[in-house]
Amino acid sequence: MSINDITPAEWDSLRAKRSQHIAWESARLAHVERVALSRAEIEEKLGFVEFTVEPDFTHIKTPSEDGTGNPKARIGALKVPLHLVPPALSIGAAMALKDGAAKYGPYNWRAEPINISTYIGAIQRHMLAYQDGEDVAEDSGVDHLGHVAACCALLMDSKAHGSLIDDRHVGTAAELIKGYNK
Repeated sequence: MSINDITPAEWDSLRAKRSQHIAWESARLAHVERVALSRAEIEEKLGFVEFTVEPDFTHIKTPSEDGTGNPKARIGALKVPLHLVPPALSIGAAMALKDGAAKYGPYNWRAEPINISTYIGAIQRHMLAYQDGEDVAEDSGVDHLGHVAACCALLMDSKAHGSLIDDRHVGTAAELIKGYNK
């Protein structure tokens, strides 16, 4: 057994923490949505999947390889890999969010629910301007791609907090795209 192997006791601990997280989310979602949700519905909302396959820790260096002697690396590998988000994305989104905070107030999307269509429209406008060769939004002085990232962040945050109004029009775009990609 190497440092990269997770023990059955560690898996049991992770499963227990997952169950506790699901219980907390159940209470939070029930409060926000004012409905009782089944465990399966909560797991679906949270994007959980069962632990059906043991993770591969072969990419993690052993203490002798990395010189740290820190066994936490194997558990850290199970966590959200925030280090993979490029700093340029975070900075660009932050600049657009700063512009939005000045115009509408910080965290305004949490004070009131937001419509998906509002942000889809904004994303499309910024993408079209970028596609046509304009890098920076004229009104804000912020990169168009930063605005796109900020819009996506607001949609994701509102969805996570249960305050996203889904006013999308159901259509066949995805199927049409699949048909053309054959």
